[in-house]
Amino acid sequence: MKVPTFVAYVDESGCDGDKFGTGSSDFLALSAIVGFDIYEYDIDLQINLARSAILKGDPRKKPEWTIPKFEKANPTVQWMMCERFAELMFVSTHVLIHKPSITDLTLRRDRNRLYRYGSKFLLERISWICERLYSPQAGGDGSCRIIFSQDLSRSYSAFREYVAILARAEKKHHSSIRWEHVDHSLIVDRPFKNDAGLLMADYHASAVGLAIERKSMGQFDDRFARILGERVFKDPERKSAFSYGFKFWPKEAERLYHTQQFSWMKRV
Repeated sequence: MKVPTFVAYVDESGCDGDKFGTGSSDFLALSAIVGFDIYEYDIDLQINLARSAILKGDPRKKPEWTIPKFEKANPTVQWMMCERFAELMFVSTHVLIHKPSITDLTLRRDRNRLYRYGSKFLLERISWICERLYSPQAGGDGSCRIIFSQDLSRSYSAFREYVAILARAEKKHHSSIRWEHVDHSLIVDRPFKNDAGLLMADYHASAVGLAIERKSMGQFDDRFARILGERVFKDPERKSAFSYGFKFWPKEAERLYHTQQFSWMKRV
């Protein structure tokens, strides 16, 4: 029986449609928040403290009010929650799929295949983080529970089967996942409602999505991504967030990392 050392929460921003500029986002961003399993309750604590402070400051809110998802929160709540999540002992990693750069039309149009492919890169980075952080003194066996924010349009059982296939034939599928930290049986999906870890993942994913997706007037908004940027995992040797913390795909999209619009990534 597995005794996980780590836990990871996964959410996304953007969409997987291919009609760019006419309703579809340019990016599909997959984000994971990774930390030691024993720190999981700290997420609940920060959310409850923030909720109490907000209720105290706004008597118009009903006692049952809860912290909403990023997109439904006002800027004050968004800012407060990003600051609080930045204090937690969890790190983030983000796979940024730039759909206009994808030349494989089949992959571009098959939303489930694209999601699986992007998630493979995310699992790689989750496993690399676990490899860097794990020591026998940490407890557990080094494995990681991986919890996806549930999307009823996707088949997570099919995704687990895909991961099992990768594990059996990793060289064939060019996988760099460290399998001592990832087990398909520990991958689950959960409804978002009232899940503290998934709320944290939503704020991380939404903040990055807001920073990389151009608005209608051509501007980017990286304010919240910079707050949470200190939690983005850095390459221990290069001290850079590139590749470990921010993975651009396909390779042609890596040029974006070096543009002025994405310069904030180098400062986190």
